[in-house]
Amino acid sequence: MYDFADIALEDPSLVEVVDNRKKLKFLKQFEVTTDSVVAKVHIELEKPARRISIDWGDFQSDSYNLLPGAITRAIGAGENSLPDGIYEFFHAYDEPEDRRPFERQILLRIVNADNRVELRQAPISLTPRYRITQYNAFVQLLKPVDATGSQAKIFVTMVVDGEDYRSWTWRPSNSFISPALWAQLPESIIMREVSFDEGPVRIGFDFVDDDWIWDDKGDLSTSISYLTETGTFETNVDDGGLRNHVRLRVDRHVELIRPLPQAGNLGSYNRVQA
Repeated sequence: MYDFADIALEDPSLVEVVDNRKKLKFLKQFEVTTDSVVAKVHIELEKPARRISIDWGDFQSDSYNLLPGAITRAIGAGENSLPDGIYEFFHAYDEPEDRRPFERQILLRIVNADNRVELRQAPISLTPRYRITQYNAFVQLLKPVDATGSQAKIFVTMVVDGEDYRSWTWRPSNSFISPALWAQLPESIIMREVSFDEGPVRIGFDFVDDDWIWDDKGDLSTSISYLTETGTFETNVDDGGLRNHVRLRVDRHVELIRPLPQAGNLGSYNRVQA
C-alpha cells in the first residue's frame, strides 16, 4: 500500500467527487420498445442537446445534429407530432434466417450544449411477426365417387383451430368424359398474424359425399405458422372413403411485419430552442 510519505499533499477538502449521474440531467427519459423486427427509441430531453447518436447493435447507427434555432428531423409519427425536446427514432432490423427471436444492444449517446456526454444502454429482444394470407381454396374431384349418377354432391366444411369456419355444397362432374376442373370455395380466405411464440393455426377440410347408398367421407388437415413460405400448397384427401378422390389447392402469401411509420410520415419536425 502506498503511504505517499514522499510527496506533499494539499488539504483533501479542496477536491470533491462529482456524481456524474447528478451532473448530467439533460436526459429526462429514455425508453425502448419493440414490435416484430422494429425498435422504437423514445427520448425526452431536460435541456437542449447538440447531437443524438444511436448505435442499433447491428453494425448500423444514426446521428442527428440539433442546432439551436434550426429545424431538425427526428423520425416520428408525423409532421409536428412531437413537442419540443421529445424525439422518437425507429429502426428495422434484418429478418433472421430462422425467424426466431433475437437480441440486440442499443447504445444512446447524447452531447448537450456544454459538450458533456451522456451514455445509456438498453438490451432488447425482438420477435419477428408475420402476416399470412391463405387465399380461397380450390378443390378437384380426381375419380368417380358415385356409380349411379353423372354428378356428385359433396358437402365441404372448413375448420380453423377446431371451429367450423365455412361450409359449401359442391356438385362436381362424376362422368370424367373431360378432364376434371377446379372449383373455388368462396370466402375460404383466411388471414392470421403468427410468430415463434405462438402455436400454428390448424386448418382442416371435411368432405362428405351425399349418396343414397352410402355417404363416403374424407378429410385433410394442414397448418400455417411462422415457418410457412409463400407459394402454392396442394394435397389429396388422405383419410376416409374419399381418400385420393379429392385434391385441394391453396395459395399462400407470407409477409414480415415491419411496423414503421407510413412512407411520407417518417419526419417529425421540431424546433430546437436556443
